[in-house]
Amino acid sequence: MKIKNTYSLIYGDFFELLSKPNYQNTFFGNEKEINSKNFRSNEFIKDHKSKHILFSGCSVTSGAGLLEEEIWSKKVYNKILEKEECSGYFNIAISATGVCDQVSNMFKYFNIYGNPDVIFFMMPDNGRFYAYDKEFKKVRNAFVEDEDRNLILFLYKQYYMMLESYCKTNNIKLFSFTYINELQENFKKYFKTFYEIDKNKMIDFVFDYIENNKKNQYLEKARDNEHFGIAYHEYWSNFIYEIYKKNKNKN
Repeated sequence: MKIKNTYSLIYGDFFELLSKPNYQNTFFGNEKEINSKNFRSNEFIKDHKSKHILFSGCSVTSGAGLLEEEIWSKKVYNKILEKEECSGYFNIAISATGVCDQVSNMFKYFNIYGNPDVIFFMMPDNGRFYAYDKEFKKVRNAFVEDEDRNLILFLYKQYYMMLESYCKTNNIKLFSFTYINELQENFKKYFKTFYEIDKNKMIDFVFDYIENNKKNQYLEKARDNEHFGIAYHEYWSNFIYEIYKKNKNKN
């Protein structure tokens, strides 16, 4: 496998949730939004007396460049909270990670904090994997060359199959989607828990949202001028919440 470039060390023991230091510098939020494990989340707890909801993904789900209330995951949580009691806002998204990282982290979370009732999972592109850094003698996140993306896509589907099977066995509602066309075209063929975004509807929504909210300059791009802006997060939150409402009580 050819590595295009590496970035950031994988921190922590293999059996611990992965986190990164100085995480709060990436999202223009409040330091109080970062929990003791360096996630932009409420403190993780083991005793859940009401609905236990978990969010996972990459920087888009952690909300890089956005305030907390602008992120799709927090928007979804707040919509659910209006009608249901929830045990907290638990988000284990980590910037620049791939599906293998994210699914592995979910199982580490399950092992420590228990199975959630619901998982919302926004998957990133299939160019993200691992590399071994001989100088630091540690595994690092890495982007692979384009020729290896199909191999990573195969691994992503394998990991997701295991997650979906675990959720089915343990009565966990799983709602997944992606902003990546290549991933969407593959996952929609195989997984019932994956939901397809209509790209044309999303573009129309974003255009109208920007036209109707011109006073806000972060609608198309976030404050870091790199990540998706508020309009996209508004669309994603509406999209996946409507699916949740239709399917939350189905077996």
